[in-house]
Amino acid sequence: MSSIINVLAKIPEMLKYSTVTQEQYERGDLPGAPPPSTAKAAKTQSKPDPEANWVQELELLERRGVGSLPSVAEAEQAAKKLEDQTESEARELAESAKKSRQLASAEAFSLSAVDRSELLRQADKLEERARDLKANMRCKIAQAKALAQTCREFGPLKPRLRELRERKAHLDSLLADSSKTETPKL
Repeated sequence: MSSIINVLAKIPEMLKYSTVTQEQYERGDLPGAPPPSTAKAAKTQSKPDPEANWVQELELLERRGVGSLPSVAEAEQAAKKLEDQTESEARELAESAKKSRQLASAEAFSLSAVDRSELLRQADKLEERARDLKANMRCKIAQAKALAQTCREFGPLKPRLRELRERKAHLDSLLADSSKTETPKL
């Protein structure tokens, strides 16, 4: 019975360490945690040297195709050209459809009902082709714009890729030279 009383007496003390207020949490003043200066020192010590993983960085940049990316200006120009070309073709188709409709509704020409319905059918087909063209090219235009965005993001990494490739070539040449100078052991 006395052991239960002893445990019950220690509960407020245990709760004091297990309860964290919002202010303590925001300040980072957590019970049992190391002081903030020690935590920062531990973080800075545990950061790996970025130059230590240069081979993985080179592989990543090559896998993403950073070396083969066009310049940002070229990519944006290609996207704009594709968008303008699509709009131009769709506009031409819509204008042809409009002319067919005007011709079918013109009273100056003595068109038979069959000819009028054929002109209206042709106008409908032209309008449908214009809509299909826009819908089909929407994906290609989005891809071209995404390429321009990719160039904006990864274009600045081209010099780093060149540097890493040069480093790899230099190390490969050193390894090749060292293998030539070694003599086999007997």
